[in-house]
Amino acid sequence: MGTEAEKIRIVGLDTSRSEGEKEERVMGKVIVEAKMKNFVDEELARRGLLEPEEVREVKKEVLVDTGATMLTLPEEVVEELGLTRGRFITASYADGTKRRRQIARGIDIEVMGREAEVECVVEAPGTRILLGQIPLEAMDLIVDPKTGKLMPRPESPDTPLIDVLKLF
Repeated sequence: MGTEAEKIRIVGLDTSRSEGEKEERVMGKVIVEAKMKNFVDEELARRGLLEPEEVREVKKEVLVDTGATMLTLPEEVVEELGLTRGRFITASYADGTKRRRQIARGIDIEVMGREAEVECVVEAPGTRILLGQIPLEAMDLIVDPKTGKLMPRPESPDTPLIDVLKLF
């Protein structure tokens, strides 16, 4: 399988230098491997009501999209995980279109050894999986603008650091 660092790859990152010019970088796509599990299955397994090998899970390559809000999964992955569907939302796309989409709940996602329980937007079959800001924030992961790589925030290299406001 390889180390966590080997699981991260940059697609289309072009670094070139012309004589006498500064280095230029054309931003590429950040692709990472994510393990996603059905959270309800995990709870049932913890309680001894389901065998651990019966927990539905998938490993997929996902596109890190800092312009997206949520995790986006295609219909077939939602079905494979057996996720619970809930409310409907209006999704706004980069081309300006808006579409009504359903939310699925109870996903335990793990990227680079960090986990979060999140919801996802259910998309059409065959749609690319997108990892948006909410799960990135929950796992305390950022895209380093200099290298174009996904990484833990420098302030929290070993474990997620979550900001909590003092209310009084």
